[in-house]
Parts: sequence; structure tokens; C-alpha cells
Amino acid sequence: MSNFVSDVYQQFFKWEYFKKLFTRGPSYALNGIRILRARYIAKKIADAKPVLEDSSTMMGRVFDLSKKELMELDGFKMYVMADDYIGRMIRDDKTYEKHVTRVVRCVLKEGGTFLDLGANIGYYTMLASSIVKPTGKVIAFEPNPQNLQLIYASMLESKTGNVTVYPYAVSDAAGILRFTTVGSNGGVVTDQTVRMSGSPYNLLVPAVKLDDVLKDLNRLDLVKIDIEAHESAAIKGMVGLIREFKPKIITEYHPWAIEVNTTEPPRAYLDQLIGLGYKLSVIDQTGNCLSMTNAEEIISFWAALGVETMHLDLLAEPI
Repeated sequence: MSNFVSDVYQQFFKWEYFKKLFTRGPSYALNGIRILRARYIAKKIADAKPVLEDSSTMMGRVFDLSKKELMELDGFKMYVMADDYIGRMIRDDKTYEKHVTRVVRCVLKEGGTFLDLGANIGYYTMLASSIVKPTGKVIAFEPNPQNLQLIYASMLESKTGNVTVYPYAVSDAAGILRFTTVGSNGGVVTDQTVRMSGSPYNLLVPAVKLDDVLKDLNRLDLVKIDIEAHESAAIKGMVGLIREFKPKIITEYHPWAIEVNTTEPPRAYLDQLIGLGYKLSVIDQTGNCLSMTNAEEIISFWAALGVETMHLDLLAEPI
């Protein structure tokens, strides 16, 4: 018996929740299997994740950018830092988030326009640049100055002419935000963040409202947004763009981070996307999109993973 089948068999008889799913009909049984499979994969990911330095030693670190490494990936090149968690994964795996990468490659086409919100060190920016070709356009937003240096270096190396980078955070209003970095990762620090975790900040960054900055945009096909629980605020700042272009949206959904960093319940972000006329799917670890009928189903899917700090990647498609 395979590990996954064995896990399903054991959990079938162990969890009352899943017993109910399996007895309510074929569609519920299928979703129960999906959740079990996702939980199994989540556990394997957690078990296999490389042990790096404690996050407290990475907070606010200034990288020695002279040690950046150029990576040849599938159709594009980019610079990474090997002593950074994301950089090390890209260096070792020659890719990043295979499941999300698969969806980006499936959805985005030559000539399209891609918006990368929270570009980090530029993996999706450079991937999208290679997909949309010279006739397309990539627009990236990233406030971390060290990450920007890596993106700029990658653009220079690749001689990209279809990428525009804005050195800003995105939010529901223009202003100055507190920002913390942990390696290449980072996020907005709110009053709620300080109350819940005591997290400090080490940068002040300018924030913009996308409806203002991109008011002259004439096309938008796909948005990728991963900004550590600040997604809702960014979406509020681009409602005009969403209503005009109805782009597909790939977004991180991280209930734990939302509770730590905002005063809104995690469900509010799902309701926000649904209210804008989107249907939601969970992108599983193989890159398949599992259609969800409502917000409750997504929350149940996440809760069943059994790892509080795990997030889901969602695909939002206009109805």
C-alpha cells in the first residue's frame, strides 16, 4: 500500500469530519480525498524543508550582493542569493513553486500583460517576461531595495525590454508603510502585527494605489499577488483595473498571517474576491486547480491540512 493510500485509509477511520464527507455523496467523498492528499503533501513539504538559519538572524539582513549567482532556468535567467531561503530553493531546484509556475505557464500567453505584486527577487517577473515575449508586457512592484537590485541585474543580463519595475508597495491608498524583511521575504508591519507578534520593522517604504499608477493601462491578463496578508488592501486599491479588465488572479491565501497582520477575519479576503465576480480554485501541489464552491469550502480545505502556518495558492477566475 502506498504512503498516500495508507494515509487516506488511516484518516478515513480516524477523523469524524472526513467520515461525514465520505457519507454525503460522491462529490463530498472526492473533496475529502483531495483534502487528505493535500494534507499528505503538506506534511511531506514540511518534513523535507531545508533547515536554514533562524528567521531572527535573517531579519533586516543586508546581503552581500557581490555574491549573487546567475541561474539558467527553463527559458530565462535570473540572479539569486544562495544564503537566502528563496534563492537557495531556486538554485537547488532550478524552479520555484512548481505548482504555481505550471498555472502561470498555462494561463499567460504571448502578447499578454502580467502584473507581479510582491515580485520578491523576480522569479515570476522573469518567467512572465519569457512567456509574453517582446509583444507583451510585465509590470512588477517590489519595495525591498535588495530584491530590486537582483531584479535589475536579471533584467540587465537578459536584456529584457518588456519589463517595468516599480519600487513600491501596493495598498489601498498612497502613503508610507512600515516594512520588515526576513531575507528576501518581507511584508507590511501594521499595528495589528505589533500587537499580535511584537514584530519590529526595519524599513519605511512608499506605497501606491494601483488604480492611480496604472490608470493608462490598456490590457491586463494575469495578476500574481503574494504580499504577506496585505493582499486585501492591494485589491481594494485596484478595483477599477479589475472591473475594467477582469484579469485572472493567482493569490496567496494565508489565514494565519491574515489574523496576525490585519484586523479582518481570513474569510473576508475570499468574500472580497467572490464579491468582485470571481470563482475560486485551490492550486494543489501538482498544479491542478481544484474548484471550490464557496469560501467555507476553501477554509475547510486549509484547516484540514493541519498545519497552521501553511498557506494556499488560489486561482481566481472571472465568472
